Amino acid sequence: TVTASNACSSSSQTFTIFFDCSGPPTSTLIPAQSFCGPNPYSFDVSGFFSNSGGGGPLVFSATGLPAGSTINSNTGVISGPNLQDNSVHSVTVTGSNVCGQTSQTFTISFPCTAPTSTAITPNSVLNPASNTQIPMASFFTSPCGQAFTFSLTGNIAPDAFIDPVTGVLDTGTAQLGGTFAFQVVGTTTCGTTSQPFTIIYQTQ
Repeated sequence: TVTASNACSSSSQTFTIFFDCSGPPTSTLIPAQSFCGPNPYSFDVSGFFSNSGGGGPLVFSATGLPAGSTINSNTGVISGPNLQDNSVHSVTVTGSNVCGQTSQTFTISFPCTAPTSTAITPNSVLNPASNTQIPMASFFTSPCGQAFTFSLTGNIAPDAFIDPVTGVLDTGTAQLGGTFAFQVVGTTTCGTTSQPFTIIYQTQ
């Protein structure tokens, strides 16, 4: 009601102000997401939500997020650590404004793929000089990029060792005669793989 008045009289009129809420936001299906590797992940869901206007900005929220993950309520970006544990998480994201809300459910998975290796070529060395260094890392593959830790198992030649980070095999200094057959092992957070290798010392 609006009233206008002067010294002689006043007059009033009543009317209605209507703020049109043109409808709640809408959304489309969010495809399943898979994140492989050791690095933190990030995924923007805002592109799957549409604001019809008139209801103010969209506000995002989520349930079922993986441990350590969050959603930015303004941008719709979900981010967090890569769990590297083969887990699958059902996540429901909701976009809302003053006119209503819409939700979509999808999955986030963290595959932890075991490493692989190929045969070491050549797979033996004969009478190596003292401390001969042989790179082994190129025969080992981590599909998701996890770092390797290298080791040796089996009948290891005296003084032989492998750098756990670089995978370079040092044949050592001992030349006692004999054949030493062992395994070169590559381990990641997702598994282990190995390949045989032999050092042969012939007595002079």
